[in-house]
Amino acid sequence: MRFNNMRKVVVVLVAVMGIVLSGCSMEARRSDASQRRWQRTMDQARLEAARTSIDQGNLAYAERVLRTCARDAAADTLYIDRANRMLAEVQTAHRQFAKARQENQDPQDQVY
Repeated sequence: MRFNNMRKVVVVLVAVMGIVLSGCSMEARRSDASQRRWQRTMDQARLEAARTSIDQGNLAYAERVLRTCARDAAADTLYIDRANRMLAEVQTAHRQFAKARQENQDPQDQVY
């Protein structure tokens, strides 16, 4: 008789532990999903801020935001590709500005 009671207690404890552990894993999955949503929201906000900065001519800020986005973006998103394309756009603009500055520099202002 005592053996049957002990067996019931063990079965109940194992069942309770199984329920508790499965609940923890579900909570972890929900937490992971919410973190991915937050990361996607941040990635989108960074790309929008970078685009606005590019449009306004603030290339240094756009470059900093895009480097952060490319570094921190979740691997399962397309944000890394978009950030890298926009970063290439910013770097091209930097080169064009440097070339224009060099071409427009007065030869008399150059120090030899």
